[in-house]
Amino acid sequence: MIRRSNPARASFRRAIRLGLSALLLAVLAGCASTGKVDKLLAQQMKAGNYPAALETVEAERDGSYRGKNRLIYFLERGLLLHYTGQYAESNAAFEEAKRIGNELYTKSLSGEGVSLMSNDYALPYAGENFERTLIHLFASLNYLQLGDLDSALVEVRQVGDYLRKLQIDSSNENVYQEDAFARYLSALLYEAGGEYDAAFVDYKKALEEYEGYGAKFSVSQPPSLPANASRIADRLGDWAQNDLLDRGIEASPRTIPEGSGELVILHYNGLAPAKGQDKFTIPFNEAWALVLALQVATDEEASQQIGRATAFAGSISGVDVVSVAFPKYVDRPYSIAMMAPRVESASDVVGPELVEDIGA
Repeated sequence: MIRRSNPARASFRRAIRLGLSALLLAVLAGCASTGKVDKLLAQQMKAGNYPAALETVEAERDGSYRGKNRLIYFLERGLLLHYTGQYAESNAAFEEAKRIGNELYTKSLSGEGVSLMSNDYALPYAGENFERTLIHLFASLNYLQLGDLDSALVEVRQVGDYLRKLQIDSSNENVYQEDAFARYLSALLYEAGGEYDAAFVDYKKALEEYEGYGAKFSVSQPPSLPANASRIADRLGDWAQNDLLDRGIEASPRTIPEGSGELVILHYNGLAPAKGQDKFTIPFNEAWALVLALQVATDEEASQQIGRATAFAGSISGVDVVSVAFPKYVDRPYSIAMMAPRVESASDVVGPELVEDIGA
């Protein structure tokens, strides 16, 4: 549940409608080399024993999480502290995760040839792109729980900057470059802060991204989204209303009566897939022929990686065989019977909406 205690932000709390329930698969993915710890953590978290899970992570700080896995330690720590209500401590862990992730992301890529030719885990774990987005989202929720909406807005601005960077850095449209739920949550927070223009921009981005979520991730557009976007459009005026109409969005605004408030519930459900790998061994000459063949059909970013692999290949030309590993995600099945919010004296209660499937 998101608490908002800043009296200067009263505009967002003017409804008694329950607006959004997010079945958010909220376990950040880990590395194969922490597999044994992951299994224990999964058992503890399924039992709801988050303090014990936090103790497990702390006990492995200098074990499974040392060296190349130090980022994972701070991701797990930040998440579990969030679950146990230690929001300031959680954000301290997430800040360190940001620092390490940025450091590894911008570091020299001299070792990528080794990674491409042998094992994805030859390099320090720098985090997946979607994990970087999640760091900011969980940090923003922590700040909300602490009653600090301004700092929460800083986090969602960083999400927007990061997603724009992804779109600039990669020309491959098939990789993660946008996040509909991140945009939806950002829009809600901008609206809470009275930044209606920014809220409208992210509402539109969320509408645009959810159009493809059904095919990509089996997540449909949340029914509440068009109505929320229409509410902000009404506030901004005819130009904003016409903008939505031009996009084919026609929905009655979800109005928030004066003097009322809106309660938004985020429901985390299930465990994200565990990261593993598939490995096979092939003769070096055949492997290199495959790499050179792929070079013809790759984009500029991939070609640069292959170029580094080419330089690396010269140093191992006498090797007879090469072991190649590809990372993969392994689903951890779960089930939920129902989720039905109940709010006494509410004028309206809206049922749950799936807004993100991190596993997909």
